[in-house]
Amino acid sequence: MFELGDMYDTGSCTPADAPKALTWLHKAAENGNKAALSSIGRVYYSEKGPDEAHYTNALLWFSRGATLFDARSFYFLGLMYLEGKGVRSNYREAYILLDVSMHLYPLLSEDRTVALAARDRAREGLTPTEVTDAVLSSKRLLAGMLIHQVKTFTELFPKEALAVLRVGP
Repeated sequence: MFELGDMYDTGSCTPADAPKALTWLHKAAENGNKAALSSIGRVYYSEKGPDEAHYTNALLWFSRGATLFDARSFYFLGLMYLEGKGVRSNYREAYILLDVSMHLYPLLSEDRTVALAARDRAREGLTPTEVTDAVLSSKRLLAGMLIHQVKTFTELFPKEALAVLRVGP
């Protein structure tokens, strides 16, 4: 479902068709595909129109993806704050979201490089004190995400198994 939605979104192997892309991506999201959340948001983010309704939808789907630690969702939320699309422009929030996305992408990923460049654009709109604050906020957010992941992981396994693996409390 996700792959079919992505094909309709990108026009790969089939003519691009946003409504069909959304239909299949929604089905993928309903079936637990985390990547579908940011893909749905991206479809709305890319829509052309006279009003801001498509950005409101994009914001909703990117926010849902961010709650599941999806790097692309953090990236697009950061872009929205950087460019002031659907939200009031806020370089501090943009920096934090883009920095988190950069840390969630694999180290040598092209997406990580793009997120780094966007984060640096946000940095240009901040004072040195604001950059320091944004960096600390990003680190706190990443640490909280890691703690949540470890807690979730440790809840899945019996303590005896975790002791053998030397993971968790």
